[in-house]
Amino acid sequence: LVIATRSPPKTIMMCLVRTSSAALHIRQSAVSLPLRPSCLHRQLFNKTRRTNKQTSLAPLNGGPLGPKPAQFGPQNSSWGISVADLGPIPKGFYLRHESTILKPRYSGSSAWAGLISLTGINLVVFGLWNEPGQDEEWMMENFTTDIANTIERPWSLIMASISHQSFLHIAGNMFAMWLFGFSTYRVIGGIEFAKVYVLGGLSCSATHVLQNIATGKTQSPLSKEERDRLQRMAESQGIQSIKDLPPQIRERVESADKP
Repeated sequence: LVIATRSPPKTIMMCLVRTSSAALHIRQSAVSLPLRPSCLHRQLFNKTRRTNKQTSLAPLNGGPLGPKPAQFGPQNSSWGISVADLGPIPKGFYLRHESTILKPRYSGSSAWAGLISLTGINLVVFGLWNEPGQDEEWMMENFTTDIANTIERPWSLIMASISHQSFLHIAGNMFAMWLFGFSTYRVIGGIEFAKVYVLGGLSCSATHVLQNIATGKTQSPLSKEERDRLQRMAESQGIQSIKDLPPQIRERVESADKP
């Protein structure tokens, strides 16, 4: 009590005597009266109230049962705070995943360099598809996936993963790659990210080939001459669907492998 209240022993003894006398008097008279806190009682009461108040507010101030302070900065984030570190991903994503087991091991600049390079490769192939006078048959043989290409040119299974013919196709794929790829690149690095990209492309190409086999599209794809001939026939005869084609031509179209 001397240490807790910092009171001299004499004062403590006088308070104890008063408390004992008051308690004995109340018990004998069987009257419940509130005691007036004085000397030792007042000091202990105030100290206990301060302690209880701090304890009750602890969960609200980032305690073990309450939410953590919503701060983001170098002192408590392993991802960084600059655009070079965060990339095109909102800051809230990193706040929600700060406590996960996935931590960045590579800098944001390396992720920018890797993804920009990969985007550039896709844009080059996209430009080849849309270049005037480009040999479309050569592009079909080397940058698309079908049964014939898989047997004769197996590298086409990988090349198809960087091949896009339309703007919406490449825009959607690049958006998804940057959205999910930036933070993934920072966690696993360039080599592992390249492995994921290549294996993902191989899986998609193989699934496409198996789907064509399962649906009976096992003949060679339509050549450019065949597609042009079908286009002229449709325009001249007013053909609206495949069902309106002559039987032999319709069978060829329905069984042709679709790259």
